Amino acid sequence: MFSKPENQANNQQAQPPSLADIVREETEDGRLIVRFLIDVMQGLLEHSKPCHRLDAARQLLNLGFLQGQSFINANTHAAPTPKNSAPSAISAVKPSPLHQDLAALIREETDNGR
Repeated sequence: MFSKPENQANNQQAQPPSLADIVREETEDGRLIVRFLIDVMQGLLEHSKPCHRLDAARQLLNLGFLQGQSFINANTHAAPTPKNSAPSAISAVKPSPLHQDLAALIREETDNGR
């Protein structure tokens, strides 16, 4: 029988991390990005202009509230399914724990957007 050359088998086992993996690792699963945006929003960085503070606040609002909540709403099924119907594909999809954690962190760090 044919087998894969040894170097080809080794390449499949040790694939380099994806860009998303690297970003998650280097930013502590996005927490450093959230902290940076909060610092900008609060004017804690020396050269933060009002437009930077507003942009950071918009990003936090979008990530922590709008996108986060719409993602959760779109990917959870609140209404019970009738007995005779098959479960929908959307009810099986759960929001990403990372996404939920980041949204919760943003809400906590910004006092629920206040």
